[in-house]
Formats: sequence, C-alpha cells, structure tokens
Amino acid sequence: MSLATLSRVVPRRRVLLVEDDATLRGQLALALRSAGYDVIDLSNGQDALHFTSWNGDASPSPSPSPSASPSPSPSPSALDVDMIITDFRMPGVDGLELLGAARGSEPRVPVVMLFDATDADQHELAAGLGAAAVLTKPFGMPELMQALEKVTLPQS
Repeated sequence: MSLATLSRVVPRRRVLLVEDDATLRGQLALALRSAGYDVIDLSNGQDALHFTSWNGDASPSPSPSPSASPSPSPSPSALDVDMIITDFRMPGVDGLELLGAARGSEPRVPVVMLFDATDADQHELAAGLGAAAVLTKPFGMPELMQALEKVTLPQS
C-alpha cells in the first residue's frame, strides 16, 4: 500500500498541545506534525478550557499561537481531540486543572503531562488523577513518541 493510500485509510490523530514556553511549544508542534499528527497548539490552560468547552463556556475558539499552522477554525469540541499533551506548571489554569477537566468531561482522551525536573515529585499525583503518561523535561522526541504510541486510542 502506498503512503498516499495509507494516509487516506488511516486518519491522522489530533493532538491538543498546551505549553506556555513558546520555543518548546513550537519544537513539539513541529516534531508532532512531522510524525503525522494534526496539532492544535495553545499557550495556556485557560485557552485549552475554552477550546474544549470543558469549563461550560461555549465561547469561540481562541486564535492559534504563532507557531500553529494556518487552518480553518476547529470546532471547540473535546471529541475532536484524540489526545492532550500539557505542561504541568503554567500560569492561571495549570496542567492538573486541565487534567481534572479532561477526566470529568472526556475521560476517554489520554493526557500526557510534561514536568520540569523540579516537579518530578508530582508525577505520582498526576498519574493518580488520570494522566496516561508523564515525561520529565528535558526529554527526547523518541521518548515522547513512545509515550504517545503507548497511550494512543484506537481509531474507530
């Protein structure tokens, strides 16, 4: 089967990437897109809550970050997301709050939590709250891809 045929048969997975560090967010988004994922990248947890409507607010989707590729505005629906990658420590709504909202509204969507080395003691807490995987920064792209493969939902 050719790559073109395979890309029509196997739908691309949509990842919601939430990271307040613009450089890291851009690098992760680029790596994920290169690996074949559709990426929606946002700079903070509050925008993620608005995007997914998990906070009960049906306001329009936020503008994508500068690193996001141009595309039509996606519907603000958690059902449009196959997985979430989020930083733990962000101003305002942090990764644990976003994880809690995801577990309460869309428990089937796996959440991968990214931690700074100084927050490694929080891994167990995040896993206990339902994080499908945790990674400590800095991590390599192979480590991220392995975590994503492990938690990826089967396509229906």
